Amino acid sequence: MKKTRYQACLLISELDDDMILEAELANVPMRRRVGHVMKRVWLIAACMTLLATAAILLLLPAMLREYPAPSPILPLTSEPAVETPEPVVNWVSDPTLVRVERLSASEAVADPDVTEDGNLVSVESQTQYFANQLILIHFSCREDEHVIVEPSSWRSALNPVYLHTAEGDGHTRSYWRFKNEELDGHTSVSEELEYSRYKDYFGRPVTVENGDVLLWQYANLALPCVEDNFVDFTVVDDEGNITGGGSIYIGGYDLTSMSTNKTYYGEGSYGSNSGGSAESFCFTNAIYRPVVLGAYRYTNEGGGDNEIQAQCLKELHALALERRESLFADVSSELLRVSVREALADYAWVIGETGGWGLSSFGKYQNETKYLIMSFANSLDPADHEYLLFLYEGTYRRITGWEVHLQNEYGDMIIGCLYLEDGTVVQVDLRHADQPVTLLPPAETETA
Repeated sequence: MKKTRYQACLLISELDDDMILEAELANVPMRRRVGHVMKRVWLIAACMTLLATAAILLLLPAMLREYPAPSPILPLTSEPAVETPEPVVNWVSDPTLVRVERLSASEAVADPDVTEDGNLVSVESQTQYFANQLILIHFSCREDEHVIVEPSSWRSALNPVYLHTAEGDGHTRSYWRFKNEELDGHTSVSEELEYSRYKDYFGRPVTVENGDVLLWQYANLALPCVEDNFVDFTVVDDEGNITGGGSIYIGGYDLTSMSTNKTYYGEGSYGSNSGGSAESFCFTNAIYRPVVLGAYRYTNEGGGDNEIQAQCLKELHALALERRESLFADVSSELLRVSVREALADYAWVIGETGGWGLSSFGKYQNETKYLIMSFANSLDPADHEYLLFLYEGTYRRITGWEVHLQNEYGDMIIGCLYLEDGTVVQVDLRHADQPVTLLPPAETETA
């Protein structure tokens, strides 16, 4: 642009001023002078026009040249906020702090493994009449520590229990019992913990010492199961320092999803003649299975505070969804409970009218109770059995008769046969623990 303007100015500067002055001062005749002057004027005008045109031609491309658009103005940005670093927490995993186990329905434990000081090492079964799957939580800590244990739901209870061992009939049998006499400490634990009677024991924290065992139970109410239950614990020393902690996930599986019977059986479901909560069948509503999400100890001096402890527990709770999938991979093993639900629905009118029923385990098979005798009796005369059902493999049939070939001192069948309404014969021999029951379908009994 500057070069173009320079060239235009240079052309204009080349006009001859002397020629213009000489023409004005020349001594010529007037007529010729005027004509000569006019010629000079026209000549100068033509030169000026030519120079102006040349200047425009030189300046016009520069005037029409396209220039890039100006860069956009960037928005004002604030300085990034300085993040406060999270407190450094030093902790290590310590799986010895807690151990969980789910009691299965099977025969009593003979000669359980117990340490010299009487603390439990491993007991995996419990004598109960039907599929009680109770969850035991074992705690270990140092002598100068205690553990504060808290359930996440008001529907769940934590109660201290102990292992009671008794001799009888030449056998050593062990039972879990409540330490609190108000919870029927003289009897073995059961899923039938009445909420209305022991409601003060639900949803409250419990403090335990080294070697103590807690029983987790769900409220005996006609309610859907709670899918996500947590049992959180905090280890505290004698000086009040938080030295460790952890969390246990107890997942609930609603058995109505496996059954056409959608009733939530609970306390007093069958009227005033039923005599309390013994016939609640609340354990057929759901099954519960535990897994330890994590247990840890702080290594820094002074341990952790409440804020750090809450954050650690929150991170452990986030693992529950992933762990839950593996807990219920074999829910088909609970079909016996589903079959009980169906039987209860079909014969609820009998229970409602008579208020009597009975349910007894009929031996175990591959560490699981698969065979039950369920009876509906007249409440005025319990010996008068109106209906009998034999339940197995997710189905049930009415019993039309039976034979006892050998019985024990209490009158219970050891060897015998059951005859079902569809023609099936059930051979019973409880002396064979591996297979105490053999089913002979109608086709086989007809040809036998």
